[in-house]
Amino acid sequence: MRRPGPRSSREVATLLAGRCRALREALRVAVAAPNSRLRTLADEWSLAACGGEAEFAEAMAQTIAYGLWTDRLEHPEAAPEVAGACARLGETPGPLLRALRAAAEHRAEIGAALGELEATIARLDAASLAALREGEGAYFYEEFLAAYDGRLRREAGAYYTPKEVVHAQIVAVRELLTRELGAPLGFAAPEVVVIDPSCGTGVYPLAIVEDALRRVRGTGGDVAACASRLGENLVAHEVLAGPFAAAHARLSRALRAAGARLPAAGVRVMQRDTLARAEGEDVEAARIRVCIGNPPYDRRELTESDRGGWIRHGDPERGERPLLADFLPDAAVGKHAKNLYNAYVYFWRWALWWSCEQTGPGVVCLITPSSYLRGPGFAAMRRRLRAVLDALWIVDLGGDALGPRRSANVFKNIRTPVCIAVGVRRGEGDLSRPAEVWYTRLADDDSSEQAARAGGAAIIAGARVGARAERVGGAAGARGVGRLR
Repeated sequence: MRRPGPRSSREVATLLAGRCRALREALRVAVAAPNSRLRTLADEWSLAACGGEAEFAEAMAQTIAYGLWTDRLEHPEAAPEVAGACARLGETPGPLLRALRAAAEHRAEIGAALGELEATIARLDAASLAALREGEGAYFYEEFLAAYDGRLRREAGAYYTPKEVVHAQIVAVRELLTRELGAPLGFAAPEVVVIDPSCGTGVYPLAIVEDALRRVRGTGGDVAACASRLGENLVAHEVLAGPFAAAHARLSRALRAAGARLPAAGVRVMQRDTLARAEGEDVEAARIRVCIGNPPYDRRELTESDRGGWIRHGDPERGERPLLADFLPDAAVGKHAKNLYNAYVYFWRWALWWSCEQTGPGVVCLITPSSYLRGPGFAAMRRRLRAVLDALWIVDLGGDALGPRRSANVFKNIRTPVCIAVGVRRGEGDLSRPAEVWYTRLADDDSSEQAARAGGAAIIAGARVGARAERVGGAAGARGVGRLR
């Protein structure tokens, strides 16, 4: 009697994770072997640029697995094997195609593990494929990574954003672009450049493309031309190889489907550490800059100096001070400084610098832990936000599963309270005048789904009110913060 296939996306993820780990080990052994052709590839290939043989094996295994299971979803009638997947992906150049071609060319060195992965994906029946589609894209990858390597998932902060929250952030930013910054086409405007500093499998970039193309269609504009501009104006960074390859392929396909002529180098999805030293081309001066996303959360100890990159450490050789210094408390509250050594704080500092501390206007919109809203340790961070921005809207989503005031979290498996913040800098304003801030908190008795929907509605409403909102009163624990009307 045939054993039934996995019936949930989690079961599928667990099954594929086991085969992917076996492929990773096969790649490690192959790369270490004398006269290995894969060793030459590991030395040359950009996926291994941030590490050595182990990192190459990790990157290849995840990318091959993702390529095969997405090919199975899109072409269920075809045999899921690397040569065929390469042919079907031929018009979407990028890291995903490169990994699959490498697997096909060097099959002799990893054939057994690769064959087991192909056979496992081939055995997925209709119910299993339905389970895979249930968590398709970013959400399935979260389940896969949890089963594949839970430590890697936690260290990378790989927890993906509910679609209601993504939609809310995008609509809020679009409203500010159209109402406050004179860009009626929103994300589709030629002068708007957008970056997602930690894009995962591309949820935010894909939603931005959808929003921009819908806007252009509604005005009778040139959709293909808009898609081509988005290929230039939409930037995304991701440090993990698997999500990076997926985001690159998904964004390339979405833009090509809309008729885009992509840049010769392809879409601007890059595998890189956003917090590393930024080069000049990253700044995108003299345009409307938007930073949007869900950066990772990862609390570190003060003694762990391997995280935070240029933001935390600066560049002493070039005489560049660490930008994080602007967020650090003064000596009187220095004992609270440990609270700022968290990946989300580093990303907040980078996002503020990139979007709103250059020449011209900018918008920043992030969903992060809400700990910075209150407490003496974050006072300098709050002051910096108010000094740089002209206006800031905050929706406190709650989500504390540990404290006395417990509430549902919009993220699965997260117990840290979170909030959405969207800030705008209109241009060369008066830095001596602190930003006006509006704040609202959701009801604690909402479910996670209700919280996501309510949070989305609140942030959209706040952006639509715009700078004409009336700031009233003060919110406890968050200096200079009022209530959204």
